[in-house]
Amino acid sequence: MQRAAAVSMINGMRTAPADIEDDDLG
Repeated sequence: MQRAAAVSMINGMRTAPADIEDDDLG
């Protein structure tokens, strides 16, 4: 479950706006 969530988050970062990427990376 955690692995799937991590992959989803990474894919989201690559395709989503910079807002999410900034939020995720701090």
